[in-house]
Amino acid sequence: EEHFCFPGFVEPHAHPLIGGIALSLPCVAFHDTPTPFGDDIKGCRSKAEVLQRLQEEHQKLEPGADLLAWGWDVVAMGGHLSRKDLDAITTDRAICVWDSSMHNGYANGPAIEKCAIDEGAAQKVEGVLTKADKSLDGAFLGIEALYLLMPIMKQAFHPNKLVAGMQYLTELSRQNGITAMAEMFLGVFALPLERRLFDLFFNDPVTPVRCSVTIAADKAKKFMGGPFRSTSRAVANVMALQKTSTEKLIYNGGVKFFTDDAFMALTMQMAYPGFTDGHKGIWNNTPGAPYFAKMLPWWKAGARIHVHSNGDAAQDATCEVLAALQHAHARFDHRFCFEHFGCSNEALVRRVKALGANVSVNPYYAHLRAELNEKHMGRDRAHSASRLKLLIDNKVTVASHTDTPVAPPKPLEEIWIACSRRMAGRGGGSGSVAAPAECVTPMQALRMKTIDAAHVIGLDDLLGSIEGGKFADLTVLSDSPLDVDVDDIRSIEIVATVIGGRVIRRKGMKPDWSLSCAPHAKIPRGFWPGVLWLYEATSKPKSWTRWLFGKLRHWLT
Repeated sequence: EEHFCFPGFVEPHAHPLIGGIALSLPCVAFHDTPTPFGDDIKGCRSKAEVLQRLQEEHQKLEPGADLLAWGWDVVAMGGHLSRKDLDAITTDRAICVWDSSMHNGYANGPAIEKCAIDEGAAQKVEGVLTKADKSLDGAFLGIEALYLLMPIMKQAFHPNKLVAGMQYLTELSRQNGITAMAEMFLGVFALPLERRLFDLFFNDPVTPVRCSVTIAADKAKKFMGGPFRSTSRAVANVMALQKTSTEKLIYNGGVKFFTDDAFMALTMQMAYPGFTDGHKGIWNNTPGAPYFAKMLPWWKAGARIHVHSNGDAAQDATCEVLAALQHAHARFDHRFCFEHFGCSNEALVRRVKALGANVSVNPYYAHLRAELNEKHMGRDRAHSASRLKLLIDNKVTVASHTDTPVAPPKPLEEIWIACSRRMAGRGGGSGSVAAPAECVTPMQALRMKTIDAAHVIGLDDLLGSIEGGKFADLTVLSDSPLDVDVDDIRSIEIVATVIGGRVIRRKGMKPDWSLSCAPHAKIPRGFWPGVLWLYEATSKPKSWTRWLFGKLRHWLT
């Protein structure tokens, strides 16, 4: 039987923690959502279908339980959910809906009350929508506003649920040929707990994927900066984490910043003439000197800086900061990376090249969003999203990612999209091509999921190609993407993955596998019992800390 071995596929921008949790929640996404356990979850094609599905999920729950769901698509649905919409389902329980970008949230009246949100203070937060009478409308747009809903959303972050969510996304990734992924936002809710969770999960011999970790810079300052939240102390502690790396869990000095907001929800920052419907985007950091001051200590310490930057105005602001950093403290091979790079132009691409930066692009913006976005930014800008050929022609190192759950972790489908740029439209797809000049060759697209993906996360000395001295990670395919017609690439079968020489046939693991140290039934339910169990499990054997956490857990339960 003849198969084809390629370097293991690398997912350079994933969220195994928060993405796994999102995909594990009741789903109201517009497009069909794949699962590792069976058939895809059928998409909700209208607001009425979303509300009906939420009503069905409400009926399944015990009285008093909160309803959390994921996947609202503001562009496809023609607007935001409101407090009134969710109150119509029920006012007897709190309801929170996470949008498909994971940047926005929606809440009903009981949820707002349960989160104890002060309406006066909330109105001062950018992205909190209000009614004409200044009362909260239930929409919380952007990361800062979304955190107001954390008192309810943190229910999804109980350790037993976190492990299950990480296993969900990791298994989905393995089934699609991924052997290594990069967590691009560690610190989403409690950095010390998340570090122990990643230690438990990825260092377990059963886990079939490696992980590289990038820490949110502001969360590092909060959790690793000491009692006074010192930036210099946080920088030193993050850089020191590199010494704790293993072959399965790698810390290599990566930190994350956010310039603007989401592409999926169109809350990114667009340059002139802006959005054609007149709405404005969100800045997650103030451009210019304040942003430069936040990055400079990390830059001087040699950190690899990854910047969420979606709109063309955001690309310009990010370029300005990088130019100022280079002027203040010149660096070579700095691996500064623009993450997503949704909208751009040739002048911006040339500037990125001149500044020595890399780019990690989400190609699904062209496939899933181009036709949906036409009425919000015009056909030209909507169709030219996720430029790839322009970057390659200007000799910028470019990787391809999915940002799951924004898009499914399917490398072969990514390669097909990069080569064809066919649009999915509002369902089956029109078959039209978005900006055909941006199509790349199969070899160029394959590099974006192997050696160039490894390069942008600083691991091309260990991953991304088949050569001596690197990890023995392979993806085995039924056919070669370099030999078949472009339209057949996404239909190629994943035969197996190989990680460190360990061969795992695609159907060789049960989809509901569990960690050797943490069978599903072993992790206690509830937040604090689970946290104490996690700290006990990740403390050194026979240490006083392991004994202490065990005693506390038994006392609590």
